[in-house]
Amino acid sequence: MNVISKLRRDIIENGSVTLDIDEFNQLQKEWILRTMDKQASKALATDFYCWWRDQKGTSAEQGFDEWWELQR
Repeated sequence: MNVISKLRRDIIENGSVTLDIDEFNQLQKEWILRTMDKQASKALATDFYCWWRDQKGTSAEQGFDEWWELQR
């Protein structure tokens, strides 16, 4: 079950939910996938890749988190 569906179910059953950081990150990923069209997804991925390839010693996952924070 995806996080969005789990949260919806838990809110209906309990009236509220609490997320840990991993659940929040997964929720964010799911939300992005649901709200972005193909062109916006491509632009986001391309922008990240262009930034990431010039970074030294950064894994893609760590690099994305750092890059994502710079986008805000």
